[in-house]
Amino acid sequence: MNEAYLDDIRAALSLLPSRDLSGRKVLVTGASGLIGGAVTDILLGIGDCDISVVGRSAERLRRRFPGGSLHIIEADLSKDSVEGEFDYIIHSAGYANPALYASRPVEVISMGIRSLTSLLELAKSRPGTRLLFVSSDEVYGQSDAGVIRESDSGYVDCTLPRSSYPSGKRVSETLCAAYSDECGVDTVIVRPSHVYGPFFTEGDNRVYAQFFRNAIAGEDIVMKSEGGQMRSWCYSVDCAAAILTVLLKGETASAYNIADNASEFTIRDLAEMTSSAAGTKVVFRLPDDKESKGYNPVKRSVLSTERLEALGWRPCPGSPRKKITTSIFAHKEYIDGTADA
Repeated sequence: MNEAYLDDIRAALSLLPSRDLSGRKVLVTGASGLIGGAVTDILLGIGDCDISVVGRSAERLRRRFPGGSLHIIEADLSKDSVEGEFDYIIHSAGYANPALYASRPVEVISMGIRSLTSLLELAKSRPGTRLLFVSSDEVYGQSDAGVIRESDSGYVDCTLPRSSYPSGKRVSETLCAAYSDECGVDTVIVRPSHVYGPFFTEGDNRVYAQFFRNAIAGEDIVMKSEGGQMRSWCYSVDCAAAILTVLLKGETASAYNIADNASEFTIRDLAEMTSSAAGTKVVFRLPDDKESKGYNPVKRSVLSTERLEALGWRPCPGSPRKKITTSIFAHKEYIDGTADA
């Protein structure tokens, strides 16, 4: 694995109360994805966690964690249930393809609700289990707040199929709160900002993944808009460390934003930093109708991290430019290695 990425994992471990996870049984869903994979890498770094990972492809999980000391469970959580006794469940599985939010909205909503319900029922059957649900900053919708706090709520047009994603996340958060209130399940929620990093899946077509693929191929970075949308961003390792901090210290049935205050920039800024790291340039092309239907309509999404920082979380040292560069080269090494295998 890329040494710069491993250095970031070590830095995250040094900032975490990792001893509180020693000897604990942890279940991670979506472990082959961007966020769940980084969470699992940190857990593996602790050394004596009993880690179980869930994914729809056991082969993909074995590729992602070769030689890792963990239990692999192949399951489609929208159909299959998972059994076992766990101290912690981290549910990060979900669609990472904005095009599907508009083209397959029924599946986006139903998969999210079914998988979460199954895991909440598992936690309910094992008193003392804590479940952390990975939501999204899209739950805030179109907000007038300059900096968005967990108590803020903006407008989501529920009649648009593209709203399947933010609306599904909103319902899922309410489901967590309902299970806590009615059934006594210990739940906690995180709302990550726009996350980037290495080891994203082949089907991930979010903007950062498209830019990184261009960079790795030595191609110009292709933008399908002017890229003026302002976002909070977060490196996957920093996001994973935040998730584990909230898992250990967060208040039951509460939500916590995840973002890096040093990483507030536009999509165009991300494109330019990516092209700079790769030695290419940024070009503009008009999106087709299918692409544009999947776009996030929110123009500004900047998150407050006061609640998260009050738990003791801090991002790993390093500038956004450095973390973007690490992400690009770590992912290139990863896909080159899996291709050789």
